[in-house]
Amino acid sequence: MDTTATNKRVRELISDLEEKRLIPNPKFQRRLVWAQKHKAEFINTILNGLPFPEIYIAAGNVDVETGKGYSMLVDGQQRITTIYEYFSDSPNLELPPSIPRYADLSVEKKKDFLEYKVVVRDLGNLEAKEVVEIFERINSTSYSLNAIEISNARYDNELKDLAEDISSLKFWDDRGVFRINEIKRMQDINFILTIIITIISDYFNRDDRIEEFLIRFNDTFESKSKVQYELQSTIGFIDDLSLSYSSRAWQIADLFTLIVETHRVLFKEKKKLDQKNSKSLIESFYIFVDDQKRSSHDQAALELDGIEKHKNFDQRKIERYYSLTVSGTNNRANRIERGYIFHDCALVPD
Repeated sequence: MDTTATNKRVRELISDLEEKRLIPNPKFQRRLVWAQKHKAEFINTILNGLPFPEIYIAAGNVDVETGKGYSMLVDGQQRITTIYEYFSDSPNLELPPSIPRYADLSVEKKKDFLEYKVVVRDLGNLEAKEVVEIFERINSTSYSLNAIEISNARYDNELKDLAEDISSLKFWDDRGVFRINEIKRMQDINFILTIIITIISDYFNRDDRIEEFLIRFNDTFESKSKVQYELQSTIGFIDDLSLSYSSRAWQIADLFTLIVETHRVLFKEKKKLDQKNSKSLIESFYIFVDDQKRSSHDQAALELDGIEKHKNFDQRKIERYYSLTVSGTNNRANRIERGYIFHDCALVPD
């Protein structure tokens, strides 16, 4: 492959973005979730005239009548987007007092910023699959792609779109389920895909069926609307329970079980759950599970409203559930048994 590296000034890249000659967000890119401090550090790098790694572009579509075409940004999306946010004074960029806004720079400093040279490597005119392969190779060294990021690069379909839609619900942010670095590495999408695939099939081992289902639904996902409605309704029901922010419900293994089993009761078993009773049962269950790691019973917690009357939980099941949240949480057998216990104790007790 014959590639060329040239220098492009920041002002040229800004112009290319504004005139849509450079497309910064191909489907296979990582999602744009740089933390504010990383953006600020990057802008500071440019203002101080220090270099940063080259970016990669590839040829996009060309209008053979007008001669107009565009380039795709293969690698460097977060850097180029941050540059544009700084120049345009975007509210998406928050700078510390030590870094001046672009509008506050002197004329000379503005010129320095706009004339800053970025190393751009042009991959030329490639097939889409070749561009994706290069993207994977670029990111396979010091900061390699994980499995879900590679799947994101390879597949663009309604199943993945559904996971993206569900990940955008305020529910996750409100409960602090995922850390910023987990979102950056698409672990929220991985978690949601695992939930979706589980509710349309059954429990499986770790991430083993994600790529299989992305391939299966690569052309169409006819039940997307139905699954989306059911999953959003399930999450809405859980959200309305208003479980404590300190509840173990927001730990990944417990939340996975809570969502899958609540969906099972509501949509597979077609049973109605009373909000107040469910809240009481689930809170009781989690308190008794948490009690397994205490040296003595927390009587104050156990005497909360609605807790006392549920002391008839099967102690062996409680102990077993706790052990299933300590290790091997993503094993199929573990997920199945954890689901059965939660279903029978916290959702549909005898």
